Amino acid sequence: MSTLTVLADNMQVGSGPYLNVAEGNPLTKRNRAVKLLADQSLIAMMDGNARTIAGQTKYSAEAGLGQIPAANQVRALVVTTNEMVQVVDEVFDAQPKSLSTTGVSFPAPSAEEAAKVDSLMTETKAPMLVVMGHVTPAFESYINGTATPPAGPLADALATAKKSSTSPEKQMERLVNEVVLQTISDLIATNPSLGDKIRAGSIYVTGARYDNITGQVHLIVVPPLFTNHRYATGFSNELDHPDIVVSPSS
Repeated sequence: MSTLTVLADNMQVGSGPYLNVAEGNPLTKRNRAVKLLADQSLIAMMDGNARTIAGQTKYSAEAGLGQIPAANQVRALVVTTNEMVQVVDEVFDAQPKSLSTTGVSFPAPSAEEAAKVDSLMTETKAPMLVVMGHVTPAFESYINGTATPPAGPLADALATAKKSSTSPEKQMERLVNEVVLQTISDLIATNPSLGDKIRAGSIYVTGARYDNITGQVHLIVVPPLFTNHRYATGFSNELDHPDIVVSPSS
């Protein structure tokens, strides 16, 4: 069974910008409860859905299945990069299935992709949106300085990652975090309907970083989101400290 490690300093209710609420909105008791329940639900969901792939045990497919309330009920829509959809779908795929997966362009999804995400949230009635990033060969080249630096939003994310640490490993983690947050922000900015649902509390959104090698999933702290402008890189140093780490058994 997977080992679930909760970092207590980040799980204190109301201690960080965990809720996707407009600037100035108070962290009400209901919002705090929703946050905690959503995190717990996501842990159970990932723990219950992950299975063995390519001969290597990533997670136990049997763990947590009793916590899934109904067969074929979609608990969350996982949005990842287009090239990772099949991998994520295979790794987190037990019966009954409670995840739906789709791919978009990171960190700047198109209007069509954002509309697809909004449509899938409506179609599946999933209460949770998980935007999951991962290390790519291009990211490794950027961090190692062996490729031409990117342009646009990815360049901003890379600059923030480079400033965050002298460790290439930490820089890589920060780069993935920044790209995930930019993707969340752009999904909302590109599709106001999705943003309205999130602000209304009908959808809970969180970021995640998937380690292709170890199988670990880190939940990423999501700062308050504003639909009038896009995410600013380097918004919060809490991005270095994921809420929850879900790791495979040793």
